[in-house]
Amino acid sequence: MSPRLASLTCACLLACSLTLCGCLFDGAPLLLLKCEVDLDCPASERCVEGYCGAALDELPDVDLEPDVPPTPEPDTPEPEPEPEGCLPRAEVCDGIDNDCDGAIDDDDPDLPPADELCDGIDNDCDGLIDEDVEGEGAPCAAGQGGCVDQGELVCLDGAMICQIEPREAPLEVCDGVDNDCDGLVDEGPDGLPLKALCFEFDARFSGVGACAPGLQRCEGGEVGPCEGPVYPTEEVCDGADNDCDGQLDEGVCPEEVGCADGRREAFADLARFPAIAGCSGGWPGRRSLRGDRGEGGACGDDLGIACGGPAALCASGWEICARDGDLNVLRSRIGGAGVCLNREAAGPGRWVAGASHCQRYGIFSGCSYDDLAGCADRGDCSEPICCGDGCVEGGCKDGVFDGGTRIPALDSDGCNAMGSGLVSGVLCCRVQ
Repeated sequence: MSPRLASLTCACLLACSLTLCGCLFDGAPLLLLKCEVDLDCPASERCVEGYCGAALDELPDVDLEPDVPPTPEPDTPEPEPEPEGCLPRAEVCDGIDNDCDGAIDDDDPDLPPADELCDGIDNDCDGLIDEDVEGEGAPCAAGQGGCVDQGELVCLDGAMICQIEPREAPLEVCDGVDNDCDGLVDEGPDGLPLKALCFEFDARFSGVGACAPGLQRCEGGEVGPCEGPVYPTEEVCDGADNDCDGQLDEGVCPEEVGCADGRREAFADLARFPAIAGCSGGWPGRRSLRGDRGEGGACGDDLGIACGGPAALCASGWEICARDGDLNVLRSRIGGAGVCLNREAAGPGRWVAGASHCQRYGIFSGCSYDDLAGCADRGDCSEPICCGDGCVEGGCKDGVFDGGTRIPALDSDGCNAMGSGLVSGVLCCRVQ
């Protein structure tokens, strides 16, 4: 059958369902009129391949493919969603829900146990936690700085650690090494660079009086110099224990020493001679040992200042001994001629007092210390009394001291007036 006839045939199939015409068994329409031209057919038809019928472009659209229902597929159950954050895997005996079904170590009670791990869990389900963990006992090293030690691995609180024998960390020293193993080098307890007290002198003086230790700092692994120590110095009158002997201003303050310049040169033992002192210094011209202090302040050899008069060599509260002629003052403070002439006690030189060794000299009475004649104007018996190994014998053998009284020199202006060039200084007595 030609395509066109086939189309008519199929169209007839549709038409037969709507009209009384029938169709051949092969789909050809019944009662179709044969024709040669369109005029042989009814007005509404045309001659198509020898038969009257509708034109192809007037035929309705017909689906030539038969409607075949789809073959049903077997039912497949929808997969259940996986629990959020859980990756399903085979269940094992490890205290974990491996297959993400909400149950732990379920299904087969004979599940094989997992290997025990150091994680704080009973992985092998034997009632023990972190026992016989693989790797325990292996050698390891721990520590830092100078404290690295060998130990062994152990499982502790779910974590593998290196366990070593505890030992006391050494003290940190200044050597550029972390001796105490705290991650810091050459540091002190305060975390700052090491420092230490230093005293490069007799340690007995450290911390006594004005003496104080200095400070040494660690720099670059080396100990630096001792900075700021205070060592013993000569005692001066300043309210401090300069010589670090535990005593303040001993033997240096004028009021205690007796000399205006703060230092006594004769009868220097202050403990033995607390009320008499030999004070060195000079004054202009020839002056009386019984005169006043003159003008000016403190003076004396240790100050490098000349005095206005002999009396200015004595400190406040002191005066030239026997300046009023009272020889007992001199005797009581010295004790005897032997002491006066003893170099160890009186000291070297010539130290003079304010009384003449003899007020009157005569062939009948010898030396007399009464006030009948007063002092001689000049010459023998008018020289002042002298102590020290530089003094000489005068004309009076039984004067102030038994055994002979000494004078500074056989020269005097009388009444104890003399120049400082002949003597080392004066004898000062504490005023009582």
